[in-house]
Amino acid sequence: MKRRWKAPAPDPTPMARQVWAYLWPDEPWPKGWHVEWAGFMRRTLGLCSPHRKRIILSYADAKKPNGVVLRTLAHELLHARLGRTMGRNRNRWHSPEFYEIENRVTARLGLPPRVRGRRLAPVTEQAA
Repeated sequence: MKRRWKAPAPDPTPMARQVWAYLWPDEPWPKGWHVEWAGFMRRTLGLCSPHRKRIILSYADAKKPNGVVLRTLAHELLHARLGRTMGRNRNRWHSPEFYEIENRVTARLGLPPRVRGRRLAPVTEQAA
């Protein structure tokens, strides 16, 4: 019989509510939303599911240092707050505008800004 993974005892929703209250003190916690752990998620630290009003955080990544869980939680809370309305075509989860707001939010939490990896053209003698 295959063992099913069981979430750890501390429910992350109270922590998420505290982060929300700190970031947006004038706004109540979104009605019906909850946060939960997932045992293993491939290539992702967290997910926001607006239609289910749920944020899922990777428990395996929760053990990483340097505020990985806090940054991920802030990122997913921002999705919950803004929905899919950020960006030029108003249907983009990860637009440059979203990341600008995310960097301001994470700065309030004392985390360094996220640097979005863009490949730069190598500097040539003509361009220099």
